[in-house]
Amino acid sequence: MLGISNDYVVFAGKSGVYFRTLSASPSDPSGNGETGTSNSNGATTSYPSVVFPEDWKAKNCHIECISVSTNGKLLAIADSLHGLAMFERRDGSEGSKFVPLFTGTSEKRIIKLQFTDDSQYLTYLDKQGDIFAIRISTDHQHISKMKKIMGHTSFISDFITRVQNQQIISCDRDEKIRVSKFPDAFIIQGFKLGHTESVISMVLIEQNGYLLSTSVFGSVILWDFNKPVSGTTTEFLTKWNFKEFLADIANEEITLMKGCVNENVILLSVTCGG
Repeated sequence: MLGISNDYVVFAGKSGVYFRTLSASPSDPSGNGETGTSNSNGATTSYPSVVFPEDWKAKNCHIECISVSTNGKLLAIADSLHGLAMFERRDGSEGSKFVPLFTGTSEKRIIKLQFTDDSQYLTYLDKQGDIFAIRISTDHQHISKMKKIMGHTSFISDFITRVQNQQIISCDRDEKIRVSKFPDAFIIQGFKLGHTESVISMVLIEQNGYLLSTSVFGSVILWDFNKPVSGTTTEFLTKWNFKEFLADIANEEITLMKGCVNENVILLSVTCGG
């Protein structure tokens, strides 16, 4: 479980949160991850610190998923007992720390958290397969109630928000990729159809407007999202299968795909059932 901001990566253990700096920042001019208490490979365990709500340990729960805003100012954590906590980063003479900003409870267990790029919304997917949104004011003083914005006729397995394009892209077990308006997700812009199995995970490559989607059995499709989405399309750029290259996972189901771009090369990581 991890979240990525412009400055650092946030890792979540069972009950703790840890950080690793990504690049040069005012508190770490060298960019070597030497903020706070760190070791030789740049891992840092105390920058910034996280102040959990008082009842966290009393609940005897573990961290289920985590997200950090792109600007690094907000952190969200969901726990195994359906709890949701949002934190605000505050900088002081004694260092930086995340302090509780909002706590709430989801009816179902939360399986994915995501801040929008402008940090104005926290969106999440629950175990029921529904997507909710929480509106956050610019000054972080006003937090809206949890509002359901989307549910498919089939279970939603993953979603991506694109605020600049006013889009929310979602995929489900019925082989569909759905593109809707954000935050008014009841307005459907179109569908991308090309998979013949449950679509389990997606990666958006914003640098070139590509979307990668993978099915539960390892089929991967590269889509072009540079053009406006309208209606239903089956056109895609290319398609292949992970299992053609990774024979040792031939009998395993894909559970998650992550990706990024490094020097014009798309890097992907895959998590399998076994």
